[in-house]
Amino acid sequence: VFETLKAGLVEIEMELLPESLAEQKKAGEGRDDPNANPALPPPDRIAWGSLIFAPHRLLYEILGPELCCRMMIIVFIAAAILGLFNTFPLILTNVYTSAQIAAKLN
Repeated sequence: VFETLKAGLVEIEMELLPESLAEQKKAGEGRDDPNANPALPPPDRIAWGSLIFAPHRLLYEILGPELCCRMMIIVFIAAAILGLFNTFPLILTNVYTSAQIAAKLN
């Protein structure tokens, strides 16, 4: 009934040592001192506060690259259709007035 969804991967490294070696190779919890054996770098996270000023980048981070690309294409096509729809009356009046001027000249 329920579908399994892979949400991410976790890498774990374990080392079993004798007590004497464990005393020599001390390690803190998480990134606490001493950060060694192995050294844990700080997480590579996105600064969400800076994304407020870049809405397209925020959408990219929330939706992912594929869905964001599809959404951008849909928005651009909708904007083009809306632009054509809004300029269509202007084009028709230009054609109509040009035809009237041409008819008066002939």
